[in-house]
Amino acid sequence: MSFNLLSKASHLFNKDFIDQAGVSMRENGTAMQKAVRGIIPTVVGYLIEKTDTEQGVAGLLKLLKTGNQYNDSQNSPGSFFTPSGKMPGLDQNIVTELFEDKTTAVTHAICQFSGIKESSARSLLNIIAPSILGILGKNASDNDMKAADLTTLVNKEKIWLADFMPAGLGPLLTKWGVGKVYSNPLIGAEPADTKRHRVTSQQKPAKTSSPISNWIMILIVLLLAAAVIWYLSGMKGCNGSSNVLPGDSIPPVKTDTPTIDRISGDYIYREGNMLDIALPNNGGTIHAGEYSTEARLINFLNNQNAIIDTLSGNWFEFTNVSFKTGGSEISESSLNQLKNLVLIAKAYPMAQFKIGGYTDNTGDEAANIILSQKRADAVAAMALSLGASKSSIMGSKGYGSEHPIADNATPEGRAMNRRVAVNLKAK
Repeated sequence: MSFNLLSKASHLFNKDFIDQAGVSMRENGTAMQKAVRGIIPTVVGYLIEKTDTEQGVAGLLKLLKTGNQYNDSQNSPGSFFTPSGKMPGLDQNIVTELFEDKTTAVTHAICQFSGIKESSARSLLNIIAPSILGILGKNASDNDMKAADLTTLVNKEKIWLADFMPAGLGPLLTKWGVGKVYSNPLIGAEPADTKRHRVTSQQKPAKTSSPISNWIMILIVLLLAAAVIWYLSGMKGCNGSSNVLPGDSIPPVKTDTPTIDRISGDYIYREGNMLDIALPNNGGTIHAGEYSTEARLINFLNNQNAIIDTLSGNWFEFTNVSFKTGGSEISESSLNQLKNLVLIAKAYPMAQFKIGGYTDNTGDEAANIILSQKRADAVAAMALSLGASKSSIMGSKGYGSEHPIADNATPEGRAMNRRVAVNLKAK
């Protein structure tokens, strides 16, 4: 089995650790779980950023040699506590060396995200960060890794980072200026995926323009389309797609440029190159983008190290499910992705899904909740009508403007927050 730092750290800092830490710090259990589940991918994300430069890799190698060698083979959750139940903490200098001048910003982001005290956030960082370095350091030492080997190993974590980062934390870290890896709208965006979210609260009238400007715009669009077709033709195989067999890893997500559809106001993502993804249990093959909801969902289901969040589940937002403006009628263009979801549900019979609907924070919140509930119900009903079993679709809920994944102060952020998502509750 391949090395997965995120998974190993999550196994080490499990429910037993969270429960004991909550008692020790006198913190709410739910808040502590959010904090721990947020700190782990935050630390790993920062390790990924350090490998961007030779200086960063050199500093990381030094940290691995001098850090506390805590790892999952030598420690249990209880080993972090004294006989009296207190958490002594580890070396604070390691946290400072890791995050440098961003240490305070990381602490504030974790506090704001989880609701725990600042002192508790610092204590958790002083335990978890050195331990993750210890796990990584042991693997590097056991395999006699050099700088290039370490860079390759750490960057593989990009594949899973979006799935481990809790919803809303990525944009919050970016807001505090903690690092470019979290500026990807797909990281910590519950988890946000790729091409387009079309869950709109209302349609804004398009601005009028002159005939000349329209012709210029049409010309630009045609030139861009030709460039994209030329580029993709050089990237794909003879049949215009790549093949992915059951169990293969889906490529990691890439940073996307924020784009909003001029007519609908929807947020647009790239799906990447199209893949033919083979499903297990004679489930057939689905055709989907490499950064699509389907691809990332299958990647998570295939990954034995990917852990289900038993409290909140794991959210995968639909990339191309749309509704008629202001209503809950699903568009024809949404059926392909929903049919793929049904195929996935059949291929993974143990998987269970819940549908969630969301809006931005504009307008009346009561109306937003009603609209988001209707849209979540519509998606769940459509999945059942397309052949999903009742045991695989656990229900649906509208959250209104709760759980934003981006800043509602910007048009791009509001567009991202208007969305529907599927919650993987079991695998």
